[in-house]
Amino acid sequence: MCWPVRSDMWGGLLADAEVAHAEVANAIARFEPVTMLAPPRVAERAASMCGQGIEVVELPIDDSWFRDSGPIYVVDDAGSRVATDWRFNSWGDKFLPYADDAAAADRFATKSGHPVRSIDMVFEGGSITGDGDGTLVTTTQCLMHPNRNPSMTQVEI
Repeated sequence: MCWPVRSDMWGGLLADAEVAHAEVANAIARFEPVTMLAPPRVAERAASMCGQGIEVVELPIDDSWFRDSGPIYVVDDAGSRVATDWRFNSWGDKFLPYADDAAAADRFATKSGHPVRSIDMVFEGGSITGDGDGTLVTTTQCLMHPNRNPSMTQVEI
């Protein structure tokens, strides 16, 4: 997960968003390990609000949309787990700046010691769902949208 930090987006609800993120992290932590990414300037606050059951990792981010900007883990032909690092363009430059979010997948995987494979295609992790058995589902509208991969054909994508 990523800590909410974008005051221009959250406005007066930033404090509420922090509480909600801490509550969700703690609910998940009852069943699964949770890592919360937070920029250095707010990492101590995130750790305090999340409590001891959540690992807070200092990493520059622009906001809390790691589902879309973070690595997608796959198993390669040799059976090894690999973090894939797709290009992230903040849904076609919708929220600026986003340079730290665009670098977050590689930074997190590298910091965690995971092998990384970079893929030169704009993609958001939330645009797909899979069954864990090789089937992926997405929409043409998302991947073929002009603000994502205008120079790629459907076959290339």
